[in-house]
Amino acid sequence: MHSVLTRNQDINDPEYFKCCCGCHVKQGALVIAIISMVVSFLSLFSGNVNSILGIIVVIVAGALVIYADQQEKAWAYIPFLVVQHSMITIRAF
Repeated sequence: MHSVLTRNQDINDPEYFKCCCGCHVKQGALVIAIISMVVSFLSLFSGNVNSILGIIVVIVAGALVIYADQQEKAWAYIPFLVVQHSMITIRAF
């Protein structure tokens, strides 16, 4: 039995790799990582010294996204996803 995806659609079509804003997924991930790094970097100088480790982890994970985008290494996106998930979970409680 064939699925509709393999029969009628080309999974390598660039149309399937778009974010909700219309840009490519890699470009959207890069923009989110850069914004996250800038906010973390600015909060490093805000005087909040009790979360320096978390800020450094976010900056390093964002740098890995930049590396992943430039070198086309898919594995380097995973630390950023894990860090962002952890930060969202921590801030939720």
